[in-house]
Amino acid sequence: MGLWMGPACGHDHGAAVHPTAVSDNTIDKVIRDLYNGRIDDSILPGELYQSLSDDLTAGVNQVNWDIDFNTPDHLMLASLRANVHAFSAAKGYAQMVEMRGFLTDDDGKLRSFPAFRQDARKIHTRHESWLESEFNNAVATSQMAAQWTRIQEDIDSFPFLIYTTAGDDRVRASHQALDGIKRPVNDDFWKTNYPPNQWGCRCDVRQDGSTAGATDPAIANELGNMADKGKMFSNNAGLTGIIYRNDHPYFQSAPRKVQELDAITNYGLRKLSTIYANPSKLKKIKKFDSRDDFNEWWDDQVGRSPTDIDGSFKVSHTPTDKVINVPATIRSKFLKSGKWEDGRAIIETIETPDEFYATAKGTAYDYAFVKYYGDKVRVVTAVTDKKHNKIKVKDMVVSDGKDGTKAAGLRKGILEHKR
Repeated sequence: MGLWMGPACGHDHGAAVHPTAVSDNTIDKVIRDLYNGRIDDSILPGELYQSLSDDLTAGVNQVNWDIDFNTPDHLMLASLRANVHAFSAAKGYAQMVEMRGFLTDDDGKLRSFPAFRQDARKIHTRHESWLESEFNNAVATSQMAAQWTRIQEDIDSFPFLIYTTAGDDRVRASHQALDGIKRPVNDDFWKTNYPPNQWGCRCDVRQDGSTAGATDPAIANELGNMADKGKMFSNNAGLTGIIYRNDHPYFQSAPRKVQELDAITNYGLRKLSTIYANPSKLKKIKKFDSRDDFNEWWDDQVGRSPTDIDGSFKVSHTPTDKVINVPATIRSKFLKSGKWEDGRAIIETIETPDEFYATAKGTAYDYAFVKYYGDKVRVVTAVTDKKHNKIKVKDMVVSDGKDGTKAAGLRKGILEHKR
């Protein structure tokens, strides 16, 4: 996997805080659990995954995002965060697969623990060194994705972009060849040549309002195809909302697509039967006594946290900076289905979920906020509305805690948060 790393390119995208190393205790526990068979091929060690995803999410967070509920930045941030969580899961699995290969000797016999630990530690050290490059790439790509939203906002005044480098002796020759290329903002050239274009690349673009001096498209595309960037960097995060493509080698190590990772089988979380073994310890839901009480509560929420659509309100999930729109159609749906009794659970489940999953749907994401109440499981599902730059509630699934078939089917995807 070392072939994915490379030397630096042009200019500085800003001083990034270095990622925090995975703790010795965490990696030693992973090594012991691998050796003792407590981790099988499917389980992703939770503390390792949490450490990696926290680091790479911190890289995305280096950008000064505008995260109000109806801004392009809000959707972009949500997409990039889900992507680095998926990448973190894949990276964790990649380490496990590589370490597991050193459990036995050439004759298939189990090696001694000290011998295995020594080689496993070397593998971890190598992955740690790569993490800094991966973190810096998350920072640079997030900055360029945020810049793309500004470029789109200014497209009428500045319809062209010019590729730029720092012009110093650190610039790759193939990237220097791109310096000065001028193409329209929505030209196909920027789909695959928008910076960053390699590990450590610090190239940039400059907006331009003049149509004069545009580069011939054939020449631009030829130089772009010759650039030393590889398949992974043939990506414009401002358009795709991803930093790490699914063809990165890490993703080949996961036992299934990371978008389909299961709460129990892969993340090692508790079964519903275990969670509900003693339901009296779980949060009690406060239900509404009447439809009038529900309607009064809803109107109060609209007054407290209004959106740009009448009858709707917004709820924030602070740990992931997501602002979820609760449309007026949910009110009607709850009144019709009888879920109005559980109306308060919408806010509680979004604000303080026990688990929170994201699942890619093309270039957008669906979300599931899971909360365990003493009587039943509540899962608030939400979808991306790219047309209106919103994440909005689709429904709330209420499922029996002992059986919980509906809820169990929603406990999968990219685990972004758990209590």
